[in-house]
Parts: sequence; structure tokens; C-alpha cells
Amino acid sequence: MGTLKDIYEVVKEALKDLKDLAKKAKNQEMIDLAMDIQDKIFEIKDQMQELKDTNSTLVNNLQSANNEIQRLNNLLVDYENVKSRLNNIERDSGDLAFYNQEVTLHFTEIHYIYTTSTIFHKKTLTFTLDNVFKAISLEMMTPVNKDKFVSAFTSLCGGYAVEEKEALQIKAQFLALGLIDISTNKKGEELISLTPKGLKEMQKLNTIKQGDNE
Repeated sequence: MGTLKDIYEVVKEALKDLKDLAKKAKNQEMIDLAMDIQDKIFEIKDQMQELKDTNSTLVNNLQSANNEIQRLNNLLVDYENVKSRLNNIERDSGDLAFYNQEVTLHFTEIHYIYTTSTIFHKKTLTFTLDNVFKAISLEMMTPVNKDKFVSAFTSLCGGYAVEEKEALQIKAQFLALGLIDISTNKKGEELISLTPKGLKEMQKLNTIKQGDNE
């Protein structure tokens, strides 16, 4: 079976023969009919080209959509893998995987008023993830934005601010552990809040045990 282009060429050639015969026969009706058919063929050809262009665009859009779906699927797999690894190392006692998991954080001294001669002191401190969560979860009794989440780390080192990249890495770990949830407000701003699991863990970590205040 020929392509549409081949069919078009055959029809065009047959139309040419029809016009030649009509002219020889001096039959005006046949000539008018041949011209009308020719116009229709040209119209069909234009429509065929439009359909071809539209199909090409749809194919490209479909490919882009498939690539985006694949990217999102890969992100989901990465997230599930992290979550699975964290869940697998949770203690038999029910404690979360972040107990005794150490993280090193870098802090820079905060200056609200400073001059060109001001010296910014830095500190490098190591904490366990549960102690980090114990401190910053108290600042998350209501949903907070990203900046407030990062500034909550100041409670770990008074007068010093943590590096934002490190705070956001810990945020990802808390998210994978199911301790926090991410949403957006009407302005499209990210909001970070404690999940029921996170609230329960915060209460457990911050409960004063007998002997703690002695």
C-alpha cells in the first residue's frame, strides 16, 4: 500500500489526464469539474500537512511528559529507598532510627550590628539527630516556613546560625522518618509542620524524666 503522498501523486496525475481530455472534448462542464477537484485536492493536501505538523508536536510533548514522569518516578524511588533504610535500622524498642545517629553542623556567629572590622566566629558541633529534633521541634508547634525552620537551629548553639544547606539536609531526613510534613500556603510558600508521629516524638523527647532536674 502506498503512502498518502503516493496516493496524492496518482490522483494529481489522473486529474491532469481528465483536464486534458476535457479540453480536447471542449467540454466546459468537465473542465469545471476537473478544476473543482483540483481545488479540493490542494485543500486536502494542506490539511494533511497540518495534521502531520500537529502529530509531530504531540509526539514531542508526549516524549517530554514521559521524561518528566520518569524523573519523578526516580525521585520517588530514591525517597522510598531512604525511608526503607531508616525504617530498617529502627530499634526493636520502637525508637526511631535517628537515635545515636550523629551529624556534624557548622555554625557562624550572628551579628545584628557589625562593621568592617567585625570578626565572625565559627563553631563545628556534633549532635545526634534525636537531640536536634528535640530542640527544633519545640519551635514547630505551629507550621513554620523554611527560614524559621533554619533559624530554629540557633537553639542548639546560642548566638550562632547553622549553615542553611545542612539544616535542609536534616529536614529531608526528618521528612523520610515521617516526623514532619511539607505543605504550601495560598501564596505558594513552603510550610513545615510536625506530623502526629513527630508531635508524639517531640513530647516523648521533651518529657522531664525523674532525675533529669536533680
